Amino acid sequence: MEPISRVLFRAEHIYILLFAMIHLALGMARTNSMSSLVNYLHYIGSAIVWLATCVLIYSFFTELPTVNIERPLCRLSLYGILAGMLTKSMAFIFAKNVSIQA
Repeated sequence: MEPISRVLFRAEHIYILLFAMIHLALGMARTNSMSSLVNYLHYIGSAIVWLATCVLIYSFFTELPTVNIERPLCRLSLYGILAGMLTKSMAFIFAKNVSIQA
């Protein structure tokens, strides 16, 4: 295996492990809220994270090994996990504000 393909293969494994750790952390940090906005943000963020994980696993099997360093599906999944985590973070912030006001 060429060195560049080997590095890309290892990076993809690390991304999969990172996404698994994010799923574990989000599963332990879930809070129920009386606000429908907070619950909606939680569900949307979880859906985005799951979709990004599915795209990453799909890209693992379709984009490796290649001679091209560009991997658009992997990049899309990384942007997706960022969007999902930002959405979940907004839900946690809103949940904290709602509980302080109550």
